[in-house]
This record gives sequence, C-alpha cells and structure tokens, in this order.
Amino acid sequence: MAELFIFTIFATIIAIYSVLPPYRQLRIGYSLYKRGILALTCVFLLLTVATYIANLYLQHREVESLGGYPTPYLVVNLDPLAINLIQLVSVSAIFAMFVTTIMKSNVRIRNEEYLLSTLRGLYNRSEFATLVEVIGDNYKPLIDHPTKPQPPAAFGNASIAEILSEEDDPYPNREVHKIEGVDRFTAGASDWLKNHLPERWVERFREPYNRTTKQLNYRWRLLRYHAQETAEDASDYTETLLLDPVFRQEHPLIDPYFGIDIISDQDINFPREKFIEGYLSTMLRAENSLLYRNVSDNMSLDGMYRYHIDPDNQLIHALFSDCEVAKNLNVYRPIGETTKTILREQAGKDHDQYNGRQFTDSEFIGNSESEESETHVFSDPLYVAIMFFDIMIRESFAQEMKWHMWLYYYESFTRQICDNYELTDEADRAAEWPNDYSRLLYEMTSNMREWLNLLEHMILEDDGELKTVNDDGEEVYKDFIRLDEDNIDDDRARENLPKAAVICLISCLKSIVLADEIPMQFKEYITEQIFITGVELSQHGDDSLPNRYSQLMLANLRANIEDRRKGAEFQSELRRVYSGDVRHEVRVQAMTGGGIHDELDDIIL
Repeated sequence: MAELFIFTIFATIIAIYSVLPPYRQLRIGYSLYKRGILALTCVFLLLTVATYIANLYLQHREVESLGGYPTPYLVVNLDPLAINLIQLVSVSAIFAMFVTTIMKSNVRIRNEEYLLSTLRGLYNRSEFATLVEVIGDNYKPLIDHPTKPQPPAAFGNASIAEILSEEDDPYPNREVHKIEGVDRFTAGASDWLKNHLPERWVERFREPYNRTTKQLNYRWRLLRYHAQETAEDASDYTETLLLDPVFRQEHPLIDPYFGIDIISDQDINFPREKFIEGYLSTMLRAENSLLYRNVSDNMSLDGMYRYHIDPDNQLIHALFSDCEVAKNLNVYRPIGETTKTILREQAGKDHDQYNGRQFTDSEFIGNSESEESETHVFSDPLYVAIMFFDIMIRESFAQEMKWHMWLYYYESFTRQICDNYELTDEADRAAEWPNDYSRLLYEMTSNMREWLNLLEHMILEDDGELKTVNDDGEEVYKDFIRLDEDNIDDDRARENLPKAAVICLISCLKSIVLADEIPMQFKEYITEQIFITGVELSQHGDDSLPNRYSQLMLANLRANIEDRRKGAEFQSELRRVYSGDVRHEVRVQAMTGGGIHDELDDIIL
C-alpha cells in the first residue's frame, strides 16, 4: 500500500503539470533547472527507487530488516517502517518543491539562460499570450530590476560623499546606504592630515585614498546588487520586446492591466515613456479596448465641470489621479499623434466615413443621447481621443497644473478635420451636425468652452484657496489660473492651461470659419457659442479674472485677423458669419449686464 501511495503522488504531479497554464509550466525550467537543485532532486529520486527495491527485497526474502547501522546518537534499524518513511520523505520533498514552484505568486529565477531562451522562443513562435504571462509573472526582475553598478573609470580627487552620490547608484531613492556626517568626517580627516603630515605626503596619499574608497564603495554596491533578484540579460531583452513594433501591437490587448502596473510603478528602472507611447497608441486603434471602456465609463461628473476619476476605471485612474504622472509620461503624445494619423488616413480614402452620419443620425432626448448612439460614439477612436483630452484637461485644471498639457492637439485635429470635411450625399445640410466631422468639431469647441466655464465656476466658488501672496506681499491668483494685464496676448511662451484654452479655441474658430465645405449654418452655430462664452466671462466686472480672459479672447481674435497670411480672408468670412443672427444673439446675451459686443463689432465689422 505504501508503494501505491508513492506512485499516486508522482501521478498527481504529472496530472497537475499537464493542466497548468503554459507560463506556470515554464516556471519549472527557469526556477528548478539548476545544477544544485537537479542534484538534490536526483538524490531524492534515487532514494525513492532504492527504498522501493529494498521493500521488494524484504518481501521476497521474508526478512524483517536489512540490518542496523550505527550513528553517533542511535542505531538506525532498516526495517520496513524506516524504509517507507525514507521513501515518503523523499517523495514529499519532490512534491513540495513542485507545488511551491507552481503555487507561489512569483518564483526566483535561478536559470536566466533558460528564461532568456524561453522568451525568445515564445516571441519567434508568435505565442504572444504566453509571452505576456511569463513577463507579468516575473515582473520583478524583468521590469522592476536594479541598475548594475559600474566600476569607477577615473579616480581623481572625489570625496566619499561624491562617490556615494554617483549617478550609477542602483538605489537612488533609498537612504539606507548613506553615511551621515560624511562631509564633516572627510573635511576633518583632511584638516588633520594637513596639520600633522608634510604637504608632499598628503598629496602622495590623496590619490590612493580616493582610489581605495571608490573601489570599496563599488564593491559594496556590487555586493548589494547581486543580493537582489536580478536577471540582467533577460530584463534587457524584455525591454526590447516591450518596445518592439510587432509585440507592442499585441500585449496591450492581451493584458492591458500589465501596462497599468508599469504606469503606476514610478520607481522602476524602465523606459516607461517609450512603453506608454506604444501602449496607448495600440489601445486607441483597437475598437472596444480598455481605453474605450474606461473613457466611456468615466463620464460621471464630480461637481459641475470636473469628471469623477473612478478607481474602478483603472487606466484612467492610473493616468489622472495624479496628473503629474500623465505629464511626465507625455500621455497626450500617443493619443494626439495616433489621432492625427487616423485623420490623415481618412483623407487618403475614396470614402471618408466621417463625412457620413454614423453617430450623428440619432434622436436626442433632452441633453442625453439614446443608449444606441452613446454606445456607438464611444466605439469611435476620434471621439474617444477627444474625450480623453477632455478628461485630462479638466482633471489637470482641478489639480492646479501649471502646464497646458498639450491641449493644442485640438488645434491640429480641427485643422485636419476641416481639410477632410465634405458635404456628401450622406450628409444632412439642415441638421445641427451635418455629418460626423461636425459632431467632432462641436465636441472640441464645447469642451474648450466648458474648460473656461470651469475657470469661471472655480473663481465664483473661491474661498481663498485660489490666491497666494507674492514677494511684494500682495494677494494674487496662483500661477495655474492667473492672467496678468501684460499677459493678455497670443504669446504661447507665457501661458497656463486656461490661457492655452483661449488661444486654441480662437485658432479652431479660424479654421472652421475658413473651411469652404462647412455650411454657413454650422459656422454660425459654433461662432455664436464661442462669442457667448466670451460675453459670459466679461460679465464679472472690469477688474475680475474672468473678464481678463474675455479680453484675452478679443486679443487673440484680433491677432488672427491681423495675421498676414490669412487674416484678411478670416475677417471677411467671419464678417459674413457674424453680421446676422450671431451678432443679434451676442447682443441679447450682453443685455443681462456687461459684454464685449462693442469690441467684437470693432474687430470684425
């Protein structure tokens, strides 16, 4: 019966292994396929076989023991019980190693060559799903790995403090290896040597001293490096894989949460910015990817104008819960550049689908779309990209980011859309949005107006948190929202987020007004909405911050009209758009108090 139990354990190991996911099976190779472990496993197997043979011998000979073997403490009698116990311990040890290897959340890489060969083989066979799982299973050290210390190339006259702060320190954010008071110690030792030894001796010992301290520091850091779990060659190859043009089109769709881990892990020694560029670009091109779902699910407002960054929307939360992460990773670039590429590709097609009415030909109830239309627009890459920027800008504003977050991509999108715009047989000239391009243009201008409304709302609700005291002791608005009198211009070098929004909004208006194919009705609609936003901002008093932003709108409108290239053409076309119903609606809005209608007349008419 004992033999039956032993063989059952071996059969269990084989059965479990056969149903394991491939990446778990591969663990056996790079974790256990090591000389010492293999030797130990062979010893246990030989013991199992030897004890099995010993049992057969005892049964065949009908003897009770193979004899006694003395040890320093007792005599071991090799009777059937002892033999079966040895056999059980051997098999249990093998089973324990196997189960521990396949069940642990991660295992130590003991055979890097085997792992590296595995990664290359999976890539060459295009087994990308398993490849992603193996990399994710070994996130540390394939992604999160320390930098190997470099030997000192030159000895010079560096102090211990300078040595310990060298840039090749593999743990730059950790303080455990810093020596307190090292500068004081070095200075004291140097003074003592100068005072007690001849100067020529001091100079003679200086270089050997510095050389020795550098070498000792290097050896210490190298020792600490090898004490960590490392796989230097495999991690270098993994980095190449994740930036590979072929593989980066696959892994964001196979396991998008792997990319979220890299986004969230700010301390890893890995080119996160390059990785994110391919990651987000691939997600934008793949319909109904995690990016699409997260943007769609993140439309709930937190207050009047800010979106609620829901932790359940893990990608959006990883990027924008702290907008410094989005800024440092330049997340606007892959979304913006991919969107521009898609628009250029549409221009080269015989049939541009956005000149039709795929997601604008639906009934609207109140201010919300029907469920069918809502689902459709969030399956479109251009619409998702536009709303991605909207989420990013609103959250950056709320987090008081001083930088413009490259909202100027809206300007590029608008120009390309205006170039692609055509009124085909699929368009409806009488509709509010004649085609899908009209809807996209509306969404961008609407978003920019909402950003300015957010500015207005923040100022009205301000309880002192938006202001600070400058060097002269004066109370002023913080940099992220402030607009000084001498900064009311179209200078993009001196800007914060709301100023960039105004500059971009007026530039987009110019592109729309100058587009020959866009119908007059739509031009009037967009122009009216933009100018009414300016009127609303101007109705808070001459010295108010919102009024300064309305003046900024006028300054940028004037600058675009005075532009030597297309300024005269813009003014002529804008005069046609503005002089009728738009001018009337602007004046009606201004009747509630204040307004910039007279300034608009002077600039346009």
